[in-house]
Amino acid sequence: MNATITEDGLTVAFHLDARAGSGFGHFSRCLNLAYAFERRGIKTCFYLSRETVAHLRMLGLLEGLCAEVIEEPTPTTASILAFCRLARIDVLVIDDYQFKIETEIVLRNKVFVVMIDDHLFDHYANVVLNHRPGLTLQETTHVDGMRTVRLGGERYCLARAKRREVSVQASFPPKILLHAGGSDLYRPFLDFFCSFLCVAKELGSIFVDILHANTEVLLPDELMRFSSGGKGLIKKVNFDVPLSEKLCDYSAVVGPAGTTTYETLIAGSLPLSFEVYDDGRDSRHAWTNLGHLFHLSFSEVQNPSENHKIVRLFLENMHKVAELLEQSPSKLDGLGPERAVEDIIKCFQGNTSSLDLANLDFP
Repeated sequence: MNATITEDGLTVAFHLDARAGSGFGHFSRCLNLAYAFERRGIKTCFYLSRETVAHLRMLGLLEGLCAEVIEEPTPTTASILAFCRLARIDVLVIDDYQFKIETEIVLRNKVFVVMIDDHLFDHYANVVLNHRPGLTLQETTHVDGMRTVRLGGERYCLARAKRREVSVQASFPPKILLHAGGSDLYRPFLDFFCSFLCVAKELGSIFVDILHANTEVLLPDELMRFSSGGKGLIKKVNFDVPLSEKLCDYSAVVGPAGTTTYETLIAGSLPLSFEVYDDGRDSRHAWTNLGHLFHLSFSEVQNPSENHKIVRLFLENMHKVAELLEQSPSKLDGLGPERAVEDIIKCFQGNTSSLDLANLDFP
């Protein structure tokens, strides 16, 4: 690529994993990135597996989508290359943890590859985008001389959300959303969720909505028993599109750390999150830098007495914490997709020397 290449006439394709077991974070961040490309007049499309399309359609996430969706029964490296050649794709964005570095090597020989990753895996793509807090802009030179640019940190956060109009401390009684991601991972963390509902019910005057995302799977009976009888403060609600527009209706959002956590912070609501995997990618230190003070480690969320104590601390001090955080500006402004697109295009044009200057305008 060279600096004479312009963005006029570019076509960007997205391939991502959003099956029932993968949640909808991959899709929401790719969708935000696609909209940012579209706003610059760049054509986008989605090349998805049949299983992913079925799950997104079940959630209602494909309704009203302007970009074309191409469905492939089971995408392979060969089929993706064939699609990119026939559709004349210039940039291929991949958000699929099943892809290995060997596949990236093959793809990069034919198309400009952007990998979205929040794990810190090794990559051979032209660009790696990771909005994990605390990361910075880096450039890696491989043994064969090829280079990979890593766009990292909250500067490139791909989440968007509608902002609260009323402060959390002014919302009474508090209303809380309990979720387990797009995969409805309630069962593996059932002790935590039951502990949360138990404390909420004990304290009273707290409304809790239990989000049911995957309606093809029943919620655990242990959770549903909290929603029966009483004052009706705890109830089940089905997934509603777009969720990022609804988070501002809640004083707090509770569930596994991920895209929804970023959306909650942007919305101005309070998150209570926990690590799904004990791999260090969701450290408390990283989240604290974003103004997120209630994040449980993997060991804490597995410890009933520990998470019970933290849940009580959170519920009893929500308004005080909100008041404290609202005195400091948020590091997440919802403009991450635009920054990512700007710098991806610079990389595509071969204009990487200007990337480090872009970081100066971010708080």
